[in-house]
Amino acid sequence: MSGVILDGDPQTPKRLNDLARHQLILKLLEDIRADMIVCELEGWDKMEFLNMIRDTVNGLGERAE
Repeated sequence: MSGVILDGDPQTPKRLNDLARHQLILKLLEDIRADMIVCELEGWDKMEFLNMIRDTVNGLGERAE
């Protein structure tokens, strides 16, 4: 069995989590941009997907309160 050996720095897990978050954000931005290009080519509303994401994220925030 293989795995990751951390260096013992207590900040390492948080830094790795932050890196994973930023990587996910970049992937999401790529998907949003691609969707906007398709929408522009097809003559559809370019903001529809972005608004769907915004509503979903805002809903998560409301439930967390």
